[in-house]
Amino acid sequence: RDLHSFPTRRSSDLVLSHIPFVAWLVKELQPATFVQLGTQSGNLYFAACQTVAENSLPTRCWAVGTWQAEELAQRHSVQQEAGASDYNRQHFGAFSSLLRMGDAQALPRFAPGSIDLLLIDGRYSPETVRNEYESWRDRLSDHAVVLLVGIEQADSGAAALWQQLQPQYPHLAFAHAQGLGVLAVSGNVPKAFQSVLDRKSVV
Repeated sequence: RDLHSFPTRRSSDLVLSHIPFVAWLVKELQPATFVQLGTQSGNLYFAACQTVAENSLPTRCWAVGTWQAEELAQRHSVQQEAGASDYNRQHFGAFSSLLRMGDAQALPRFAPGSIDLLLIDGRYSPETVRNEYESWRDRLSDHAVVLLVGIEQADSGAAALWQQLQPQYPHLAFAHAQGLGVLAVSGNVPKAFQSVLDRKSVV
């Protein structure tokens, strides 16, 4: 999938290989609200947005992050974040917003039970990722799906949270490219997606 000419796209970004699944999932779920917490390269977020645009889905997309956390302050300049904002306005401004703020500021913008698809970039400390999930959990709808990036990355918050959550919910795990965990945190998901979960496979 070509993400037009997004300025911060990098061929070395491992999550690029998760784009086909994320795009399929967005098309299948048709979430009313999609939120991504932590937005490093922007590749997965903008792939989701492009899927919404190409399929005329009724989805509102939000990316939440300070773009200054941990090592990102060194890897991403203010100019790159500004480029992402410009790119978002140009291609997806009708339904997508980039919120440059922390969880405490962003949470009040979302009603409890309103988020159908939540993507957490879990390549941070276990405490950070666990706190994010706990903070946003009551915002999840009764047919929500949660994606965790980084479940195969040693000592990451995603790996720790995945071990805690995957026994509780139907799930699917992709082991390549630092890992992607998929959790159906409710029992109300589309049949095509449920059939994938029923296989309980690791790809």
